[in-house]
Amino acid sequence: MSFFADNQIDTLLGLINQSNPGLQVAPLTPAMLRTLVPTAITPVTGTIQDTSVRLMVLPGNANYYGSDTVTYRRINLANFFRGMTLTLDNYVGSTTMSAAQFVAAFNAKYGTVLQTSDFTNTSFTSGTSYTVTLASASLCYNGSFTFKWTQGKEYVSQAISNPALVGKLYPGGNSFPNGRKPQGDFITYGLDFASIASTLKGLSASVTVTPSMWASAPYSTILSYLQQQFPSENFSASDSGTTGGLGNLVLTRYTLPSAAVPGANSAKFATVTTIAAVAGSWFQGLFYLHYN
Repeated sequence: MSFFADNQIDTLLGLINQSNPGLQVAPLTPAMLRTLVPTAITPVTGTIQDTSVRLMVLPGNANYYGSDTVTYRRINLANFFRGMTLTLDNYVGSTTMSAAQFVAAFNAKYGTVLQTSDFTNTSFTSGTSYTVTLASASLCYNGSFTFKWTQGKEYVSQAISNPALVGKLYPGGNSFPNGRKPQGDFITYGLDFASIASTLKGLSASVTVTPSMWASAPYSTILSYLQQQFPSENFSASDSGTTGGLGNLVLTRYTLPSAAVPGANSAKFATVTTIAAVAGSWFQGLFYLHYN
């Protein structure tokens, strides 16, 4: 049988045409019709029709009016799926699949146009075999079939409802209309500041360090270490508006992990001291000084 369509009325019309050569109801469309409940009939000798149904043309149709009873043969799903092992493995996030979820999954896999009104099962449990018996009011089907649903793995597309991920927004922003400033987050990130951890721990939790303060302990120890480890950055005590300058910036200590510094390496370190850029700084973002 190759007359399955996208909706049940089109499939019904295909069944009617197949069972009644020359009738040709093809010009009718689902938008024109409604159907009454079908009735099972005993096929007359030499015929295949086992169902009758009254078709009614909806009001306002330009080409047809009235109603008529037609006979046709419904699809016996016991015969249609004979010899087949019917299974589903859709992920639904629950051990119970609803009738609506079953219809969507079964139609997609096996090419049917079942509706929830075609059968009486209301839900299905993962790992259990079920017999689905078609209701007498089903327009296109009769008989029964057995299937088993075992919940499978979730598709990543189901887990990510919005594929347009926001991504990382660095302090200072990701837009550089006037040219890109160095991103401080990358420069010191990979270094362990354990050798000057005692100096960093001795600072106030948050302190603004002026150029003159960088010239004396304990801040001079930090500046000297930065100059030694990152000579290409030319770190100095100058105001941060000067390339390499760290003057007049705030040093802040955080215990990790901290929502205030989501970019810090909390998987490896317990503490970080940050040096945050301001609007006029030569860099943007944060310098991370990690240590344990």
